[in-house]
Amino acid sequence: MIAEKIFAEGVARQIMDYLPPEYQGMKCQVTEKVKNNGVCMAGITIYEPDEKMSRIIYMDAFYDEIKKGKPMQGVLEEIAEQIKDSREYGKELEGVKLEEFSYAKPYLMISLKIQTYIKSKLF
Repeated sequence: MIAEKIFAEGVARQIMDYLPPEYQGMKCQVTEKVKNNGVCMAGITIYEPDEKMSRIIYMDAFYDEIKKGKPMQGVLEEIAEQIKDSREYGKELEGVKLEEFSYAKPYLMISLKIQTYIKSKLF
């Protein structure tokens, strides 16, 4: 987790260089969230000071890509694309009454991430 947080801090410092000019007024900070299963995840939060919503891009999958040898520039470009996509999706939600389930229901989705841990025992 510490390595992912350090990676997220580096991404937060560099990501604006990979985004178009209209994103330059946005703020980027490292965020840590404890998920339902007790796992703490590091991400970056991208937001404009006057926006009601912010987006979190979790770093675990990107950090894994770096460990597998993917160049940092390629990972930063991938993160920038995800930021742009999430901002476009956020624009679709403007005006939606998210606090009322009937309005929010069409925008809800389930995300499932499965990780397999194999532990070997030596006899």
